[in-house]
Amino acid sequence: MNTEFSFNKMINIKRTFKQLAYISVFNLLLLGTSQANAADIGKWQKFEASYQNTTYAANPFDLTFTATFTHTQTSTKVTQLGFYAGNDTWKIFFMPTLLGEWTYVTSSTDSDLSGKTGSLNSVASGLPGRLKPSGNRWVLEESNKAEAPIIIPTRQWFKSTDTQNGISNFINWADNTVKARLIGTTLVYFLHEQAAVPYIKGKEGVEFNIPMWDRLNDHFDTMRDRGMGFYIMLYSDDAESPNNHGVQAQSEAEIRLLRYLVARFSAYPIVLWDSGIDIGETRTNSWIDWFADWMNSNDPYGHPVSSRVGGGSGGKTPNNAGFISDGAETLPEHTSLVSTWNAASRPIIFTDRWREDGGRGGFNRTKIRRAVWEAGLVGGTGVYISGNDNGGYLTTTYQSDFKAAPDVGIASAFFRDAVRQFGQLEPRSDLLSSGNAVLSAVPGKEYVAYLSAGGSVQISLAAGSYQAYWLNPRTGAKTQITGFTNVFNASDSQDWVLHIHDGSAIVIPDIITPTNVKLNITRPTN
Repeated sequence: MNTEFSFNKMINIKRTFKQLAYISVFNLLLLGTSQANAADIGKWQKFEASYQNTTYAANPFDLTFTATFTHTQTSTKVTQLGFYAGNDTWKIFFMPTLLGEWTYVTSSTDSDLSGKTGSLNSVASGLPGRLKPSGNRWVLEESNKAEAPIIIPTRQWFKSTDTQNGISNFINWADNTVKARLIGTTLVYFLHEQAAVPYIKGKEGVEFNIPMWDRLNDHFDTMRDRGMGFYIMLYSDDAESPNNHGVQAQSEAEIRLLRYLVARFSAYPIVLWDSGIDIGETRTNSWIDWFADWMNSNDPYGHPVSSRVGGGSGGKTPNNAGFISDGAETLPEHTSLVSTWNAASRPIIFTDRWREDGGRGGFNRTKIRRAVWEAGLVGGTGVYISGNDNGGYLTTTYQSDFKAAPDVGIASAFFRDAVRQFGQLEPRSDLLSSGNAVLSAVPGKEYVAYLSAGGSVQISLAAGSYQAYWLNPRTGAKTQITGFTNVFNASDSQDWVLHIHDGSAIVIPDIITPTNVKLNITRPTN
């Protein structure tokens, strides 16, 4: 007997937890005092210390200002860059990575900002921690749970709009509908409107447009509290090349930019750095290695860094990259994707924006959905996907622009919440006796097959007792399979997902919707 479930049932209770989860970040305004009182800050949340200095007369973005944080119980030390925040104010952002007490002391070339001390108490938050490479897979630090990262892109609208003026709704949609783990943006543009440019126009390379950076911090705070993060491509290309606007390779202006970038944006758990679009047009391969090494040395949290290659992108993967940023314009053939993943020592993300209904790559809703399933089933390979408005960067039209969004959410939720051993699934086409499918398996325990055009498949199952169901990747409906052997027949020629798991106890939601399992985030007491 077939039983159909609607992938939209399970989650209202957990969504309520999530709505209570937004944690107000503790703003500590010291205004010249030397000692800060301890505050409770959630692990992976952001501690902020602020100091005024009215005597510094040179470029305030060049003042050296750091704080060294020490974890009392383990003596772990983290040195964090500070930054100029405007109005004679300098700030330090810090993210506690361990529970318990942290103390800190500041250091600066200006005596008014040196020797400030304080402490904080890190408490449990329920956040998933950093997204980290583990061999050629992605894992979330707190649970050590494997991930298939979904990234969606945005640009001017995201950078020029306050969080409460539509961006928070976009973030909610990205989380609940797309179930994206990251939102991506290209940071440095010079020719866009002032609100979306990181520099004050006419002072490129010298003076930063602080309100834009403030807006991004506000967006990233909201995303972090939903268990999300961000992907930053540093530079764009063509007329937006940094070389055309006073930011030369390894120059004082470029170092100033990288220092400000790390100071403002590193104190978040889920961050991916990338050098830029078609970086080979403006930077050498030796610069690409230098960039990755600089970020690895100065980002105190060790967020993964890379440089896009492949497709139309020049350059190389840095020697010390944390991941492979693959600029292929379309999903490679499955055999090629599998061989690349098997040979890789780092996880992979396809970082060319695969645009629904755009000309490049020939993607439509069906092909976007297929790419997400096929990439995810190869060790959790990530994708960067979008609609086609505004050059493939999502803006106010995001819901109508990106029609595949709910399909992507179903796939992402399935990988996160339904697959029991996602971190152990490996491509196993050798177990496919007949039929056409992308098959990954932990033999004897779990099998997942994606059939892009339905049909019949025969799978060589290890001896054992199994349960199985068909998942409709277009609707999220689930149909149990009873009385099966090792031959499975899809109901039509559309795409289908087959999930087989051993007969031990398993908790699978009635269905895996984009709004499925939510985080239970604890609010710290300030």
